Amino acid sequence: MATVPPPTRRPLPRALSTEANRFWLAFGAATVPALLCQLLLLDLGPAWSNFTVLVVWYGAHLVLHSLAVAVAFHLDFATARREPPSADRSWRRRLLHVDPNVDLAVWFSAFALAAAVALAATGVSARSAVLAAGTVVLVVGAWVDVLVSFAADYARRDHRAGGLDFPGERPGAFADYVYFSAAVTTTFGPTDVTVTTRELRRLVLLHGLVAFVFNTVVLALLISTLLG
Repeated sequence: MATVPPPTRRPLPRALSTEANRFWLAFGAATVPALLCQLLLLDLGPAWSNFTVLVVWYGAHLVLHSLAVAVAFHLDFATARREPPSADRSWRRRLLHVDPNVDLAVWFSAFALAAAVALAATGVSARSAVLAAGTVVLVVGAWVDVLVSFAADYARRDHRAGGLDFPGERPGAFADYVYFSAAVTTTFGPTDVTVTTRELRRLVLLHGLVAFVFNTVVLALLISTLLG
């Protein structure tokens, strides 16, 4: 009896195959809503008009980058989690000791914090629905990008050297790491997953601190500004 060969898995599209490619894909696609925003008549003066375009671009970039990472890991989890760490040893990466996607998420979250503080301090959002909507997209996009980017980093590190002890069966899909990342993002620490290595404990600590600042400061400022 002839055996049926297992179905061959198609390789990831080139645009999704590496973190650098996913970054530039989101970078280019985010220019479309930013250009549309630039064409609108924004009665805020040149400085705030430029800031609004920047907020819209950042927000769109974060949403698209999160989507690109999630799609890449969903299409070919085995290949995506084997992606080697970046050789870039910039001071930002040495400081945070993270992979490029997490580095991006952390610094973009800092920009979301700055944007929320600027809106709270000036009240300009009351005069610009576009700026208010763009800031909401920026904050939500930053929150999602933190969750997805850390999930991707957890998956890569756990594959390379272990460090996450899931109850029951071993994780076999990206959703398992999204579950763990969501737990850290919302509760600032691991829940039923045991962290067994120093490297992963340091990463979880960074993730919890970023999530705490983001959830308590950025969301509080944004809600008070929009409701006030």
